[in-house]
Amino acid sequence: MAKKTKPKYDSTQLALYSICNSAWDNCSANLALFAGYKSKYISAYVTGKKAAVTAAAALPNDQNRERLLK
Repeated sequence: MAKKTKPKYDSTQLALYSICNSAWDNCSANLALFAGYKSKYISAYVTGKKAAVTAAAALPNDQNRERLLK
């Protein structure tokens, strides 16, 4: 029997995606400040990260993955 994994965060996946999107929106709104911290913080970088969050949110959850494997 497979061991159930314990999440490393204490929230739902939906809340996690929402928090990530809010963080990247904040970064985008304050891009000059973030770019001053690290030069990789440019518009294209933030857009790519937001796309990654959207792609992750579109993946099936644990229950749906389990059904797909059967």
